[in-house]
Amino acid sequence: MEQPEMEMEMEQPAAVSEVLGLDHLLDQILLRLDIPVFLVLASQVNKSWRRRATDRDFLVRFRDRLASRPRPRPLGFYVSFVDALGLQHSAQDRTKFVPMSQHPKLADVMNDAFFGNFGDNLDPDEKPVVMDCRNGRVLLNQSRRDAGPYVVLGPLDPAPAPALLPPLPPHPLRNKMFWFLGDYRRDGTLCVYVGIPTQLHQPKDMVRLALLQGDNWVSNVSYVTGLSATLGFPFDQLLVGDNLYMLSSNGYIVRLDLVSMRFRVIQLPDWWTDLDADKQILSRAYNDFGINFIEIKGLHLHVWVCKSDGGNAGTWMLEADISLPAAFGDLANLIADEDGDVVDEPDDGRYELLRLLSAGDNADFVFMVDGGTHFQHIFYLDIRTRNVEEVYGRLVEDGEVFRIRHFMMT
Repeated sequence: MEQPEMEMEMEQPAAVSEVLGLDHLLDQILLRLDIPVFLVLASQVNKSWRRRATDRDFLVRFRDRLASRPRPRPLGFYVSFVDALGLQHSAQDRTKFVPMSQHPKLADVMNDAFFGNFGDNLDPDEKPVVMDCRNGRVLLNQSRRDAGPYVVLGPLDPAPAPALLPPLPPHPLRNKMFWFLGDYRRDGTLCVYVGIPTQLHQPKDMVRLALLQGDNWVSNVSYVTGLSATLGFPFDQLLVGDNLYMLSSNGYIVRLDLVSMRFRVIQLPDWWTDLDADKQILSRAYNDFGINFIEIKGLHLHVWVCKSDGGNAGTWMLEADISLPAAFGDLANLIADEDGDVVDEPDDGRYELLRLLSAGDNADFVFMVDGGTHFQHIFYLDIRTRNVEEVYGRLVEDGEVFRIRHFMMT
């Protein structure tokens, strides 16, 4: 009678492993994690669990289930600096990872994480830049050269180590380059490179698309008539599925379909007239259909969502109109003017100094920085709760805040 019992005990781990190895069953288990923190912890189990926990389609379903609950905040952010002359700062301080306060259960995970080596043992010419962060991964250019080398880092992996990407095949085409991480798409794309023509580059209207699938780049060049003249210069860009959205210097959004290599123009809300690259930013929707347009206008932060981008006009709806004085409260006293002094003027002058640096998916949050020349503050605004907190401060003489890439598991 004991033998069958022993066999059953031996078969049980194999049966559990088989069940947990099925994506659809694993999805059902992970969907029942009612606290976002637990999803980060579950991703630590093994590569299979991590792949499912960061799958784009799964994350849409997971967020839908938690729609009525507070959304997860970033685990932290990468901030890059420039010196007073507008040049990239020293290798020791060019890019820094700043952790944000988290649920206590994440303390051990964050302590064990490796968010990159940006200061120690670097050659003076090797100055890493964070190109993209998505689904718990980071795309780094390890030098200031366009050719890289590029690496992908999973800071929360059980044994994090940068994975060196194969070099992009050389091509004579010179244009504006965008690098993005893939979304665990069905074709297995790990990284996406898009070379976009602008009016500053020759030849015009030639777009280069390269997809890293496995260890090989799949690359092609297409002629897109009229793109460079229509686009002008792209101030902000966003990859959503197979579509590249770019905020044009000409005052609208250009959507380039990377499959058909056709583009469409999306007009911004009718009342919008002034172009200010420091005060407008794009954010993608959860369901990969539509985008958000966020701007600081006077004393308000507006969040618009484009529900449809068919034809040459987008259908915009105002999702949020946030009073900045109400959101900042007493923190408004930290906002410094262009001379580095605390603003004692009316609120209009105070909030005109803020710059938008990063926005979460579905406009969950934004990062902003003030205009101080002696000391700068980085602020985090939760769109849903409309609360602001200061998350970083720095002397400008040590480097002016240039760019932020927020890091999230989801």
